[in-house]
Amino acid sequence: MSSKEEKNNMDLESSAAKSLFLGTIIEQNLFPFPKFSAEEKETLELVVESIDKFLAGKDEEFRKYDTQGAQPDEYVDALKELGLFGLIIPEEYGGIGLSNSGYSRVLQQTSKYDASTSLTVGAHSSIGMKGLLLFGTDEQKKKYLPKLASGEYLGCFGLTEPDFGSNPGGMLSKFEDKGD
Repeated sequence: MSSKEEKNNMDLESSAAKSLFLGTIIEQNLFPFPKFSAEEKETLELVVESIDKFLAGKDEEFRKYDTQGAQPDEYVDALKELGLFGLIIPEEYGGIGLSNSGYSRVLQQTSKYDASTSLTVGAHSSIGMKGLLLFGTDEQKKKYLPKLASGEYLGCFGLTEPDFGSNPGGMLSKFEDKGD
């Protein structure tokens, strides 16, 4: 094998795009699924077990919530008790501190029972407070993340308006602090 062929083979192994372009599929480059640490795996087992115990057998209740268009406060309070609003918040702020893969695994489990439950938890975590988690100042994180982790505060994101649909950049709504 020439040195040029050896270099191309090395490049194939390090570049998923190049290997695809050249017609070679190297799966570990395309699917480098992260492994859970032993600690996160143990945490996930406990969380999944708790979810199963709490959500199993609630099909009639879920249908009722869907028909009413709301989850009762006591149900949301139980989700808070399970720690589901602090899944991706670091432990230093009172959360569980799961990785994105761990978070995904938990939402997979809640979805097994009720998609609305996953949306309640997911909207809070993924779009409601994710910006604060990623870009907030230390002061903002110390102030808000513990209350978001406990569920005392629920994260949200204004996304739609009648004239703009789901275009946050085109929204005209303004926030006015009235002190209440």
